[in-house]
Amino acid sequence: MKRLLFAAILLGASLAAHSQQISGNATVTWTLPTTNTDGTAIPATGATALTKVQIFAETATIPNNFAGAPKTEVGPGAVTGQVTMTVSNNTTVYIRVKVYNIAVCSDFSNEATKLITIPKPGVPTTVTFTVVIVP
Repeated sequence: MKRLLFAAILLGASLAAHSQQISGNATVTWTLPTTNTDGTAIPATGATALTKVQIFAETATIPNNFAGAPKTEVGPGAVTGQVTMTVSNNTTVYIRVKVYNIAVCSDFSNEATKLITIPKPGVPTTVTFTVVIVP
């Protein structure tokens, strides 16, 4: 019975370690477009100038017709942004970016992915023990 209880405690501890939540910040980078879809240059000012960049981050792939809210927005000239998320250990995070002008938004960028893991600690070394025999 003691062995069964010990095994159950170990199993519970193992499952708790695998469901550990990880909070962190991701720095996202991208290259801004220089042309509109009709081939004209994107000006620095005016109606077709960029007005904002939205960063979308999810724990499932982000389809082209995704209607969810962005995790953050940055200004029109930005080429980096920060996303803060809390995910479970061994979770893949998916990130896509959109840019906007005064009237419309671009299609989604390519999808970047990253597997988020808590690194395993190194192996203990120089383990010793002493045995005392009790008569």
